[in-house]
Amino acid sequence: MGEYRIADLRPGKYIVQANPPRTEAPPPSPNEKDNTGRLVYVPTYYPGTLDQRQSVTVELFAGGTASANFGVLTNRGYHVSGTVRGLSSQLMSRDKVSENLTALMSQGQGVGQLALIGNNGQREEQNLAEDGKFEFQNVLPGTYRAQVVVFNFSMVSRP
Repeated sequence: MGEYRIADLRPGKYIVQANPPRTEAPPPSPNEKDNTGRLVYVPTYYPGTLDQRQSVTVELFAGGTASANFGVLTNRGYHVSGTVRGLSSQLMSRDKVSENLTALMSQGQGVGQLALIGNNGQREEQNLAEDGKFEFQNVLPGTYRAQVVVFNFSMVSRP
């Protein structure tokens, strides 16, 4: 039902954001004529805006309660994929780091990640595949800056 309650917050001003999973699509609208992209729920700030600068803070006083009732917005989500070239062929998925960290460090292998940073404040991150491929689902419209981070674990042996 989208109801929430947060107990034991300190008095102060808070920004409230609903951050629904983008894998969940809203029901199709009968008026929907645009077939480009997929309609998805998007992070929404109180009182019902996509832009944090337009959000309204909720002030909480000691012993008091506050309400922030608003609907989650929808927008088009797009599929973005490609390959980052010029990286070491020994890149491994970051998901494997926890189980293989010792092996990675002893072999001097790296780990890569791609971040899409939007002018709208949205950020999408994903581990690169071993061949540098990436695939983002449900990316919101806007202008993004791509940032590649390569983690290189190497151990220096000392006599």
